Amino acid sequence: MKGTNKVCSDLDLVIVSQEPVNWMVIEEIREIFMGSELPFKVDVLEWSSISDTFKKIVLMGYVEL
Repeated sequence: MKGTNKVCSDLDLVIVSQEPVNWMVIEEIREIFMGSELPFKVDVLEWSSISDTFKKIVLMGYVEL
């Protein structure tokens, strides 16, 4: 989190797991966030599926939940 959010900003929720996460679980989480009343979009991603460049960005400022 950089604190530089804008009106069009979103939240990248990256799931880190030793085992691959079933795509149906990820899709269900996405649907829950889409149906929420949060004032921003939530992108749900799996660590193993994101680029090395994005991993570096995440590692510079993530918050563990």
